[in-house]
Amino acid sequence: MKTKNAITPLFNISVTDTFGIKNVPDPQALAFHTIVVGDDGSFYCSDEFNHRIIVLDNNFEFAKAFGCKGDTHGQFWYPRGIAIADNNGAKTLFVCDSWNHRIQQFDLDGNFISTFGSIGNGNDNFDEPVAILTDRNSDLLILDRNNGRVKRHTQNGEFISAFGKLIDRNSEDRLNDPETILFAGESPTQGYLYPEAFSMLDDGTLLIADTGNRRICHVTVTGEPIYEARLDVDGEHPYSYPNLLTPLNQDIVLLGGINTPLKLVNLRLPWRSTPVGPGSDLTQSLACLTEKVDDGSFKLTLVDCSKGIATRFICSFRATPDENDALISFPEDSQLQDPPNRWTEIECDKWHSYLIAKGPDENSTPMARKFIGACRSSASSAARALLEVEGKICNMMAEYYEVLDNLRKANLERQNENKAQLRLQSLNLRYLEAKRNQEVYREIVIKTIFKAIDLVTNNVWKNELAKEAVDIAQLMKSEYEQRLKDYSEIIKWFKDNSGNPEKLNILAFSNASTVISFLLAHLSYIEKSLSRLDNSFTPKPVESRWLMSNLLLSLFGDVRGIPTTIFSVIGQVCVELGYIDTAMAIYSYGIAQNDELKLTYASCYCELLLSKGKKNDALKVFSPLLGEVKSNRDALRFASILQDCGDFQSAKKLIDRFSEELQDSEDFVKRWETVKRRQRLLSDTSVPAITLSTGQSTSDLPNGSGLPDDNYSLRYIQSVQMNHPATGEPIQPYLILPINDSQLIVVNNLTAPRELFLYTLGDGCRPLLENPAFITGIDLTPAGDLIYTSFRNNKNREAGSSIKIVKIGSGKTRDITDKVIPNPDFVSYKIHFMPSGDLIVFNIFSGEILLFNEILGKCEHLGVVPPGFNEVSSFGYKLVFSNRPDDKIYVYDIHKKSGHFIGNELIVGPMSGALINESMLAVATETGLQIYRNDKYLYQINQLTQEDKTFILKECFCISSGMPFGEGDLLISDYMNKAVHLLARR
Repeated sequence: MKTKNAITPLFNISVTDTFGIKNVPDPQALAFHTIVVGDDGSFYCSDEFNHRIIVLDNNFEFAKAFGCKGDTHGQFWYPRGIAIADNNGAKTLFVCDSWNHRIQQFDLDGNFISTFGSIGNGNDNFDEPVAILTDRNSDLLILDRNNGRVKRHTQNGEFISAFGKLIDRNSEDRLNDPETILFAGESPTQGYLYPEAFSMLDDGTLLIADTGNRRICHVTVTGEPIYEARLDVDGEHPYSYPNLLTPLNQDIVLLGGINTPLKLVNLRLPWRSTPVGPGSDLTQSLACLTEKVDDGSFKLTLVDCSKGIATRFICSFRATPDENDALISFPEDSQLQDPPNRWTEIECDKWHSYLIAKGPDENSTPMARKFIGACRSSASSAARALLEVEGKICNMMAEYYEVLDNLRKANLERQNENKAQLRLQSLNLRYLEAKRNQEVYREIVIKTIFKAIDLVTNNVWKNELAKEAVDIAQLMKSEYEQRLKDYSEIIKWFKDNSGNPEKLNILAFSNASTVISFLLAHLSYIEKSLSRLDNSFTPKPVESRWLMSNLLLSLFGDVRGIPTTIFSVIGQVCVELGYIDTAMAIYSYGIAQNDELKLTYASCYCELLLSKGKKNDALKVFSPLLGEVKSNRDALRFASILQDCGDFQSAKKLIDRFSEELQDSEDFVKRWETVKRRQRLLSDTSVPAITLSTGQSTSDLPNGSGLPDDNYSLRYIQSVQMNHPATGEPIQPYLILPINDSQLIVVNNLTAPRELFLYTLGDGCRPLLENPAFITGIDLTPAGDLIYTSFRNNKNREAGSSIKIVKIGSGKTRDITDKVIPNPDFVSYKIHFMPSGDLIVFNIFSGEILLFNEILGKCEHLGVVPPGFNEVSSFGYKLVFSNRPDDKIYVYDIHKKSGHFIGNELIVGPMSGALINESMLAVATETGLQIYRNDKYLYQINQLTQEDKTFILKECFCISSGMPFGEGDLLISDYMNKAVHLLARR
């Protein structure tokens, strides 16, 4: 679609004066970030890259300067936002000292007064503050860039409040249900992605340049969203990244940014703009609002640092749009058949904004009718796409539960089991893609319906568009009746066949439950649409509307009516939705009623009991069933669960009875060998296996009396569970790295690619990388920066590895791959820094160990580790490697360039290992956390108990030692329990 050339300009701009910036001392390559105006007309400028504040008089001649690069009082490291504040008649200057992560206060002569803030995401922390202003109460509002928030402090630095969080637009969209946001008027969840500027309007609300999300956000002073203006309105690269805005009134702003030369923009009509200063470049220019003129125009000052000049403008504009501000073309139906499209992404919002602002007349009324037609066609296309993708989801869900049920019954040969696992993985990828499409199509349907309804019910338009409102209502009522009929029919079918196992099988149950949920969602937004169109509309009562929900929550009274053939499916659905008690009730009934699947239900039931730490309850279920174990596969599963319960005698009986039978695969033989080694280790009473509660030490317990002395005792401090800052979902820690006593770097394994977070005790997580990566290793450089390795894709190679260094405070990244790795193709690396500052690089595929010295520019080959090792940690000049499949730990001495193995008879499935000191080694295995002294096994910690939570230590992928964090100096990342455990040497 093309836009019409403007006939009547929105803005009239004329130059009044031009000044040269004079007499500024070296360095004269100026880089002003922010300018504020003093009462005497002086200009206070933050000279960002020269780390100083410059004061110019009202003729732009140099008056004074203060500050230099550094981190002591009165020094700066990239000063950015500045503000002049009034405190009981005394004027002071506040400066965002960005890379020192603090706010400094000066008098107007440049004398230091005070400072507050440090790096972090707590109430008293900042992570690169970039802009500051005062509100009507003279409090400070500070834009905290890397935390994605706006903070309020007193002028004394005391924290008052904050709003916002670091979040990208896609994640934000997933958190906001369009139905509740548009129809119910609920405030959406809104955050910001590295915002760089903000301003206060005359009414006290704020405009925020949400730079990374390419938009301007209008919010209340407490952060409630009012509206947003997306700036990539053309839908094509290059996108606009705003990082400067100066408001002239509620709608008109002076805007600049990356790919955005300075221009005046009406945020309600963002496709219309007027450049300010031909060819002006934001990286070298900035603007300062100086004065509002009585006739409603404005005086603006534009400073061009590259040319050393300042230009003053007079700007006037039209307050209301006319027909020349509209778009003149509408899409044909064929252009709306493939959602999303330009209409849903851009043009619908544009037209809606214009028509609401313009009101009806002879030119705009035909446009409004065309707008409604385009909305209806777009919603119809998206609805058809939505129904198609929902049908695919139904089929995938049925296939998923069928495969899962077969796996749980464990009646497959090993070869077929592997095929089933691959089938599940493929299904999962297809399901995720379908769910994303479903969300997109549903949002388009709801949004386009709402836009049309909002126009026809608007007070300005409702008389002119009364017929259109009736037409939309009739269409929605017809759709409503059809969906009600579909819903009633499927509920009736479900009730009629709920006790018929031939009809209510896995496929039917899955389809019925999925379709019911889809129909309820459709009925919901249709009801809200009709309520908006007709105040007298009352939704019809729907029989058994919450039937499926009640089924999952409470077994709807009589569980005996459910066919036992689908118990495992229902149980799995309950587990995935978090209805653990319901799943346990289903499995418990299944144990009592179904001979064929009794042992399958028993194992599922006991796994859930163990997840709650209820060992004795699990044993009560298992004990009566041991005599019914007939298959080798059931015996293997039962033996493992009995070991977790601590019933080693019963586990031994199953091992003795079944483990020597002829197995169907080599892999199955290895699994029995693992269970037998585990049995020997766990049942050996000569060395203690320990359960610790918070605050307890291994030497405090009766079964810890065999320890030689307290030097080898560990105390359990606490367990920390983290949530994703954008989604609120639990984080599954893969790699962990403490950087001080309150901050921890965490790699989240639940996302692909993996996300990297900085976690602060008590304050949660913030992302460290703008784009997630397939991270394989992390460490800290001697300078305190983060270094990480990851898989990468590029134009010249199908895949490879990269090594990058990231400044934790600023996020600035430096790629050192080509300096460190001679051939990064098809490999994955782990890295660790030695006390000398040399970098150890380990190739997990070839086993090669390289030592790299960046200063000297040399790379030395140290040796090759035996094959199969893929995790490594460092302590001093020793490396600890783990080999899970072969049950081996290998300790390598860099100075000696040699290594040795440790006790593989006792180690079962080692996932990670770490030296705590020169003689004390911790190894995370499938049986628990093992402690060694001089390679000799001492004891094993099997469980940790914190309040009402029990953590069974079975899958701990990373151990970190040496750096204290939260009173602990030994940290364990628990993959299964989604926690980080903190222990300390006593």
